Amino acid sequence: MLNTKNFSCFCSISRSLPRTITFYFLIITLFSAYSNALTKSEKNVLKGKVLQMFDHAFNSYMKYAYPADELMPLSCKGRYRIKEAPRGDIDEVLGNFTLTLVDSLDTLALLGKVDEFEQAVRDVIKNTHFDRDIIVSVFESNIRMLGGLLSGHVSLLYLKQRHFPNRFNWYRNELLSLAKDLGFRLLHAFNTTTGLPRSRVNLKFGITKELKKGEKNTATCTACAGTLLLEFVLLSRLSGEKVFKEKVMKTMDYLWNKRNRVSDLVGTVINIDDGEWLNKDSSIGAGIDSYYEYLFKGYILLGDENLLYRFNKHYDSITKYMNVNLNGNGVFDTEEGSSLKTVHMHMPNRQARNYIDALLAFWPGLQVLKGDIKGAIKFHEALHQIVKKHDFLPEAVLFDHSILWSNHPLRPEFLESTYYLYRATKDDYYLEIGKKMIDQLEKFSRVPCGYAAIADLKTKQKEDRMDSFVYAETFKYLYLMFTEEDELLFDIDDFIFTTEAHLVPLDLDDYANKRTKISSINKENQANFNFYSSNWKDKTCPSLKFLFNNQNVFDATKKIRDSVGKINEKKCEKTSQFAQKNINLDKLKILPLRAQDFVAGRTDHMNILKKMGISLSSMPDGRVQLIHKSNEAYNYDDAEMGILFMTDMLEHSKKADFKLKTNDADEFSSLSVILLSNPFNGSKTYLAGPAQFGSKLRGNLGYFGKLVLSEPIDACSNLKSNVSYFDKIIVAKRGNCMFVEKARIAEKFGAIGLIIIDNSENTSYSTTTFFAMSGDGVQNVSIPSVFLFGKEGNDLMWNMRSPNGIVAFIGDNQLNKNLTGLEKSLIVNNYQLKFVLNLTQSRECLVKDQFELLFRISIKYFECLIDDYVQLKDFFEIFNENRKFSKLINSNNEAIQISQMLDEDNSIIHRFKLDETIEIQYKDDDSGKKLVLDLNPLIELPDKKAKKKEQNDNDYAMSIFASLIKRFEEKTNFLKLDKTDQFNKILYKYVAFKLFPADASFSEDDEKLFNELANNLDLL
Repeated sequence: MLNTKNFSCFCSISRSLPRTITFYFLIITLFSAYSNALTKSEKNVLKGKVLQMFDHAFNSYMKYAYPADELMPLSCKGRYRIKEAPRGDIDEVLGNFTLTLVDSLDTLALLGKVDEFEQAVRDVIKNTHFDRDIIVSVFESNIRMLGGLLSGHVSLLYLKQRHFPNRFNWYRNELLSLAKDLGFRLLHAFNTTTGLPRSRVNLKFGITKELKKGEKNTATCTACAGTLLLEFVLLSRLSGEKVFKEKVMKTMDYLWNKRNRVSDLVGTVINIDDGEWLNKDSSIGAGIDSYYEYLFKGYILLGDENLLYRFNKHYDSITKYMNVNLNGNGVFDTEEGSSLKTVHMHMPNRQARNYIDALLAFWPGLQVLKGDIKGAIKFHEALHQIVKKHDFLPEAVLFDHSILWSNHPLRPEFLESTYYLYRATKDDYYLEIGKKMIDQLEKFSRVPCGYAAIADLKTKQKEDRMDSFVYAETFKYLYLMFTEEDELLFDIDDFIFTTEAHLVPLDLDDYANKRTKISSINKENQANFNFYSSNWKDKTCPSLKFLFNNQNVFDATKKIRDSVGKINEKKCEKTSQFAQKNINLDKLKILPLRAQDFVAGRTDHMNILKKMGISLSSMPDGRVQLIHKSNEAYNYDDAEMGILFMTDMLEHSKKADFKLKTNDADEFSSLSVILLSNPFNGSKTYLAGPAQFGSKLRGNLGYFGKLVLSEPIDACSNLKSNVSYFDKIIVAKRGNCMFVEKARIAEKFGAIGLIIIDNSENTSYSTTTFFAMSGDGVQNVSIPSVFLFGKEGNDLMWNMRSPNGIVAFIGDNQLNKNLTGLEKSLIVNNYQLKFVLNLTQSRECLVKDQFELLFRISIKYFECLIDDYVQLKDFFEIFNENRKFSKLINSNNEAIQISQMLDEDNSIIHRFKLDETIEIQYKDDDSGKKLVLDLNPLIELPDKKAKKKEQNDNDYAMSIFASLIKRFEEKTNFLKLDKTDQFNKILYKYVAFKLFPADASFSEDDEKLFNELANNLDLL
C-alpha cells in the first residue's frame, strides 16, 4: 500500500520510472476540523498504549518462544513445526526459521525501537537458515519470510543513511544473503508446464515426489500464485538476479490470460499443470484477494501500464457483478445493502455463496489507493457494522451479519483499511475505531504471555495462537494511525506496503548495488496508451471537495456511513418478515410423512420419498441432500406432495437453525471434552457438538474415562478384541455408517462414552456451522456421544499419544465459562462422585449405598469405575479419609475384581479377575466357564527377567509355571480338584506354548482339558 501526506489516493511517480508517463492529480488540503477530533495529547496516549502492547507481545515472544516460529500465548512457550500437535495446512506457514522475529523486523524499525531492531537483526543472522527437510507454503514463506528479510535489509540501510551514519558498521548484507538463499529455494516451485508456482516446496530438496502427487499438489490459489510480485521484484533489484522478476511476471501474465474474456473475472483455484480452473468462484476475498492488490501496487512500483490496465478491468467487473457499489455512484441495491457476493467467473450473474470472509476487509484500503474514496467509505462502514456487532470481524459472516465462522486470529485487514481512510480523509471517526480496537484487544485478547487469538467470538474463548502477522501488521497499522508523520524515523511516502505490511522502497535504485532494468513499458505501450485506458478517471485522483460536490468533507463522509446503517436496518426488517411466513397447516396435514418425522435410512420413509419423486444423496462432508424431480413421481398428486414435503423440510430446517442460534434446546448447545490427565489437569478443553441419541449431558452431568481409539477407526463393525474398551470412552472417526450405529457398537463393547471426530481435517468448531448428530428414531442407546470437528479432533488424537493414556471428561461446557484451568479441574472433580453414582445407576450394576462398600473391597473395580480411578481418587474429599485404608486393601492379595461385559451376541459375560494374571469368565447360559490367563505380569517380574538370561527355555517355562501354580493354589480350589496332576501338566503346556509357540504345541485335546479345568475351578 502507498501512504501519502496530502493526497487522497496514490498519484505519484516512482523516481525510477520514465518521466514520459503522464499522471494527473490534484493536491488537496483538508479545510475543516472534525468536531470530535482527538487532541494531540490523546493521540500520544494512544500511541504510547500501542507501543506498550507491542512491547508486551514482542518481549513475550523473545522470553518464551524465540527462536521458535510462533508464540503460544496461553502455554507461554514457542510453537515449533512437528513438535506441537499438527493443525493441518496452517502449519505450512512454519519452517522452524524464527518466523515471528523476521516478520517483526521492519515493525521494530518503524516504531523507533532501534536498539531492539539491531539486536533482532543479529539474532536472525545467528539463528535463521533454510537447509531443512521441511515442506512450507510458497505464498506464506514469500510474504512473511522473504518480505521480512528484504524489508529488514532496506530498513537497516535507510536508518543508517538517514539517521545513524555511524551505526550498523558491522552489517555485511547478511539479511539480503538470507533472502537470496530463500528466494532460490522457492524458485523450485516454478518448474511447471504453465509457469505457475506450486503451492508448496521442500526447503532442502525442492520438489520431491511427494509434492508432485495428488490434487493438493497440482492446485494453487490465484492469490498464492499472484502475490509474489513485489517481493520477487525487490529481490531481483537488490541481488541483481533477473530470474526472480522474470518468473513472477510470467505468472502474472498467465493468470491474466486465463481470465474469462467476457466477465474479466478469475477463479479461486487453478491447476498448475494444465491451467484449468478447479474452483470457479470469483470474489475479492480469500484465495484471490492479494492478487488484485499486487496488480495495482505492482503498477505503482514498476510503472507497468499492463498491470494498471488489468487491475482496472478487474475492478470494473467487480463493481458490475458483485454488487459492492464500489464506485459510490448513487446506485445502491437495497436488497443487498453494502454486502458483496461471490459469483461464478463464467456466469457472473449467478451467486456462488451467501457469506463473506474476513480477508476482503483489505479492499477499502485498496479503494483509497485507487481514489475511490466514496466506495471505500461505504464498504468500510458495512464492515464496521459487523465489527460493532461482534467486537471483532469474524472469519466469515452471512449477509445478515450473523456469524458463520466465529474465530478471529487478530487479523489486520480491517485496521489496514481504517488507517488508509484516516489518511485520506483525516476524519477522526476512524481514529475512534482504532481506539475501540485497542480496547477490544486489551479486553478480550491480552494474556500474561502475549495476545491470544479468539477461538469463538460468541463466547470469547481464546486460542493458544499468535500469528506473526499480528507483529508485522496489526500493531504497525495501529501505531501509524496515532503517530504524526514528523514523529516517524521513516518518510512513509517513500515506500509502499506489501500484503504483509513490509516496506518496499519506491526508489529501488537507491538500495541496489546492481541496477537491472525494471520497467516493462516500451514505446509500443506508450504509443497505444488509449488502448489500455480511455477513461481519464483511471489515471487521476480527484480531490475530496470535487468528489463530494463542495460539501463539508466530514459531513459528506458521515452521510455515506449513515446510509449504510439505514440499509442494514432494512435488511434486518426484511429478514424478520421473511421468518414470519408460515406454510398452510391444512395442506401439511395431508402429507404422508412430515419433515420432522423423517429418518434417513428407514425403508418405509425412503419408499414414501421415492413415490413423491424425491431422492437422497450423500455429500462429501457426511450430510445428506434431498433432491426433488417432479417427473420421477408416481403421478401428479404425488409430485405435488413432493413439493409440499420439500417446503416443509425447508421450514423445519429453519426452525432447527433458529434453535441452534438461540440455544433453545439441549441438543443445539455445545458440550465439552476436557483432558484431566497430566500435563493438562483440566486446562485443555475442546468444544463439542451434542447427539440427539443416548444419554443427555446437561447441567452437572458428565462422564469421565480413559480414551481409547476404536479399531477399526470408523467403529462401524465389531471392534477388535485385542483392545480393551470396557469402561472407556471410545474415540472414532466419522463416516461409513450412521452416528447412532457407532454408538450402539461402542456400547456393545462396554464403552461408557463415544467421541466422534469429523473426517475432514480442515473443519473447526470456530469456523464451521454448529453440528448436532442425529439418530435414526430408535432410542436404544444409553451411552453419551459427542462430536468434534476435524482440527479439534486431530489435536485430541495427537495428545492421546501419551504412553500413560489420557483420562477425559465429556459433558456440559457450562463448567468452563469464565474459569481458569485449575478452577475447571476442581469443579469437574468435585462433581466426579456424582457422575460415578449416576453411572452406576444407569448401568444397573450397583446402587448408591453399595458404592463405598465396593470401593473398600477393591479400588480397581471395573464395572462402574474406570480402570484409572485410583489415579483420580485423590481429587475427592470423600476418599481422602480412606486413602490409607485403600492402600492396605490394594495390597491385599484377597481383593477380587468383579465386572461384566457384553460379547458379540450382546450376552452378558461375568468376569472374576482373581489377580493380574488369572481371570474366570462365565455366562448366564449353560456354556460353562472360561479361563483367561495373562502371563505378562509374571514375565515382567524382576527375578524372572534376570533368570531368563541364565536359564534354558525349559527351565524358564518351569519358573513361570511355578509362579502361576502358586497363584492358583492361593486363589482357587485347585488343590482340591481330582485331576490335579493332569491339570498341572496342561497348565505347563499352556505356559510353554505361550512363551515359545514355535517350539511347543497345544492340541485340541489339550484345549478340552484346559476348559475342563476352567469348569471345575471355583473361588476359595
